[in-house]
Amino acid sequence: MDILVGGELYLYGAVGESFWEEGFTSMEVVRALAEVGRNTDVTVHLNSGGGNAFEGQGIYNALRAHAGIVTVIVEGIAGSAASIITMGGSKVVMRRGSTMMIHDPSTIVRGTAAALERTVKALNTVADGMADIYAAKTGKPAKTIRDDMRAEIWLTADEAVAESYADSVDETEAEEPTAFDYRIYQHTPEPITALSDARGWSQSATAKAAPTAPPGNERKPKMTAQTTAEPKPAETTNPAPVDIAAVTAAKNAAAAEIAEICIAAGVPAMASVLIKEGVSTAEARTRADGAKQIRAAVEDARKSHPAIEASLADEFIQQGVSLDQVRSQLFQKMVASQQATAVNTWHQPASKDVPRVDLVADMKRRLGITA
Repeated sequence: MDILVGGELYLYGAVGESFWEEGFTSMEVVRALAEVGRNTDVTVHLNSGGGNAFEGQGIYNALRAHAGIVTVIVEGIAGSAASIITMGGSKVVMRRGSTMMIHDPSTIVRGTAAALERTVKALNTVADGMADIYAAKTGKPAKTIRDDMRAEIWLTADEAVAESYADSVDETEAEEPTAFDYRIYQHTPEPITALSDARGWSQSATAKAAPTAPPGNERKPKMTAQTTAEPKPAETTNPAPVDIAAVTAAKNAAAAEIAEICIAAGVPAMASVLIKEGVSTAEARTRADGAKQIRAAVEDARKSHPAIEASLADEFIQQGVSLDQVRSQLFQKMVASQQATAVNTWHQPASKDVPRVDLVADMKRRLGITA
């Protein structure tokens, strides 16, 4: 999906990849922002009924990290995960007749009591993180926001501004909400429910219709460990029915565990990237631990050299460099910083009573460099 048009981002459809309809992902947004230019002001046109909570948070973080002014315009609807995306804008504009919906995240899970307990914990953690994002925008206490989320509130443009979820209303008439089965939500306004009925926006109905899509538009399933490159003829002519609920439950359970891993490692923003890549929980744990070590190395370096930017850890993690490479780059920065200090103080005579310190050796020791 090409989301960058004329230097502006158009986020229409589901948040994240969807089995039922076309969507947009956090990686697509990151690439689009990079193409626009880090310091360039950008407008984001949003019309989405929701989708993957982790993808929504990933896009929110990408918008927040953009150095230019980000104006988010809600063209039709910003529901669920899409409402989180709006919070990443420097300015949030609601078109007249548009809607915003805020609620608690949900999932489908099937398994043991222990698996269910892990899922409940992960959902509450994700919900608390979402509440913090809304609270930062509105100025309301996170506890009050959680009450709004549990109630599932649907806001008109004027109400969104009054509640500080948005900044202004554009009198341009809103577009029709994008295709989404809005009946899955608890308190969907009747006009939007009627629109779903009239347009036939049903997850199950769309899933059944998918094989009849025009050639070239089919959504190809991802390869899994059970997928063979050359299916047997019987499987081609008489494919076994796909248990969509089971597949969704498995993906959601894995996503919840990956989110829990990243949160425990102190790198929650990594969750959406790892889930998008489809990594195993074991690989997610390895990469999250690596990111944690990178943060620790940068923080330790900054104790003696405050000139090193705190944001450097995020840059290292996004670049995917190894811990050894991080230590090497930090070492170079620390040496450069020390040399600059030495130039400024060269005229001060050293005292015979003060023991000389091998600064280079000391920096290597702090960074764990043995060579």
